[in-house]
Amino acid sequence: MTSNNQLIQCRGEKGIEMKIAIVRVLFFLVCFFLFAGMVTARDAPITTAGSAEVCQGASFSIPVTVKDFTQIKAMTLRLDFDSALMTYTGFSNVNASLSGIAIGQVQVSPTLMKIVVVWFNVNALTLANGTKLFDLNFTLRSGSPSLSFNNTAGGGSECEYGDENAHAMNDLPTDLFYFNAAVNNLSVPAAGLITGPEQVCMGDTAQLYFTDSIPRATSYEWTIPPGAVITAGQGTKAITVDYPAGASSGPVQVYGMNGCGNGSSSPELEVIVHPIPPAPAISFANDTLYSASAEGNQWYRNNTMIAGATGAWFVPELTGYYISKVTLQGCSSDSSNSIYVLITAIGQSDGRKWTICPNPNNGVFNLVVSVPGQELFSLKAYNNVGIQIAERKNLLLYNAEALRLDIRPQPDGIYYLMLINEKKVFRQTVIIINSPP
Repeated sequence: MTSNNQLIQCRGEKGIEMKIAIVRVLFFLVCFFLFAGMVTARDAPITTAGSAEVCQGASFSIPVTVKDFTQIKAMTLRLDFDSALMTYTGFSNVNASLSGIAIGQVQVSPTLMKIVVVWFNVNALTLANGTKLFDLNFTLRSGSPSLSFNNTAGGGSECEYGDENAHAMNDLPTDLFYFNAAVNNLSVPAAGLITGPEQVCMGDTAQLYFTDSIPRATSYEWTIPPGAVITAGQGTKAITVDYPAGASSGPVQVYGMNGCGNGSSSPELEVIVHPIPPAPAISFANDTLYSASAEGNQWYRNNTMIAGATGAWFVPELTGYYISKVTLQGCSSDSSNSIYVLITAIGQSDGRKWTICPNPNNGVFNLVVSVPGQELFSLKAYNNVGIQIAERKNLLLYNAEALRLDIRPQPDGIYYLMLINEKKVFRQTVIIINSPP
């Protein structure tokens, strides 16, 4: 028998493996066949491998204890574990009563390892309930592994007890006699993906970024682009970020942490910070508004957006205050300077003439147009807040022509007609007064 506390490393050491097998054969096989069927086997002791909570990379011990260890002469145990998850480093604190015990590690497959324990004594031994047999020592590599008794290998002979008469004892069903160890990894795993805006404008505030909860994390540490400011949520799984003047593009990342240390960082979420375009300067000439910005314009009349008016120039059709705002890459400028445009009714210009009759009317009226020769026009009607209410396109007019228009139903008020072609914009005011019901 090997001496007390001797560590048997059995990776390829067939002599030591044979020694364990010989002990097993000499006792369990011979004695079993000598006495099988002659006596009723009594129950084996209850054997427990204690669980552990440990940080990844740290060393730890699993105590193996017994209950109902009464008049026992022999013991063989097998405990399996995944060597990719933890590394066996030896045993310690062997009970002084277990003289001659042998404990060793044997590789079963590339990742499956077994720890083999063999003990035999001439005199039967009794131990108090809860007595520790020994500690098995490991280093946690990753995950949350287990250390499991294997009571099926070798027909169950690799986990077996012998009583005072060297009879094999009953240890079935297995889960009533052997309790496995569970190792709880307390370390924080890697953070997952971050959700949040990937393109922002300088000056944006309260931009939300968050990640899924990280198991076992007691706090979260965030990294944000240079110049950005976390305004809420630091230390939690969700933060709000401001991008003041001077902020620049960069990654957002997070990792969890606890008493074991820091977990791995999340993948980077690259955030692009776009500058705010300068406010455009606008001017008015020849009935047309012009913006100094070649792109991104949006024109407004009296602070109301004009649908479709997004060019670098715009021909106003109604009296009012006009401005432009420029939007580039989703970021909008301040308002331009404001220009007041007064649209006056034009009755005659270069031989072109038009009149409305009757005026006032109830929404049905005639438009009499005189032009020198033949011209193509479009006609638009607007209410007094600048909303287009009617349109007729491609009106081919000859010399003098009368058009009958019906823009009903409209409430009482002032309306504006615009006759437009490539050469000129003509404007007239229409007053609608509906007949009493």
